Amino acid sequence: MDKEFVTYEQAIILNKLGYDGDYNYTYDIKKELWYGDVKADGQKYIVAPLKQQVFRWFREKYQLECISERSGRWLWYKFEIYELYKDCKLMRCTKLEFTTYEEAENACIDKLIELVKNK
Repeated sequence: MDKEFVTYEQAIILNKLGYDGDYNYTYDIKKELWYGDVKADGQKYIVAPLKQQVFRWFREKYQLECISERSGRWLWYKFEIYELYKDCKLMRCTKLEFTTYEEAENACIDKLIELVKNK
């Protein structure tokens, strides 16, 4: 189930960006996932949201929508990012040639982070 969560590195950046969405899990300083806010020994933690929660957060807070999918009938995956407006959406970024769906999702989150940092 770990592949459903953002990476430890992404979680750190998202926390710095002010991620304030839902979460049930956290990373400890050893990069291990834990249910809840803290381990029993009181170590510091970093919010570890699911990728889907992060996609929703970017969509609702920054009007950035992402699609990750197989690239047509080809064997690789892609992602596309759109900026949402009232009556339309504008493509901001697209990237092809990922060997797995998870690689495309992680690359998409990295690109969403980059777009928000550069705003």
